[in-house]
Amino acid sequence: MDLEYQTAIPESFMALFAASGRMKPVEPLSAIRERYGYCEDLASLLVDTARTRKAQLGIDESDVLDRIATGLRSGEVVANEREAEWVMARLAEMLDWRR
Repeated sequence: MDLEYQTAIPESFMALFAASGRMKPVEPLSAIRERYGYCEDLASLLVDTARTRKAQLGIDESDVLDRIATGLRSGEVVANEREAEWVMARLAEMLDWRR
């Protein structure tokens, strides 16, 4: 069995693809899996960046997260607003930081 199909997509991510007040996603599951993989990888890649920025700049965790969020919204990263918010929540969770 393909590892891709063994990875559970969190409900918080699936909710990004459901119409307001609905449970059923408006995108095909294959597209959602692809976006989830991308967003999860992005959050993972940002862990070291966040830790480094906190140490280098000596700023609060929330300030580090705000700066990274600003970067995600700059348009250089291929994520829509809702995905970027999810990435930031996942990053905070991975770091065990409050958002």
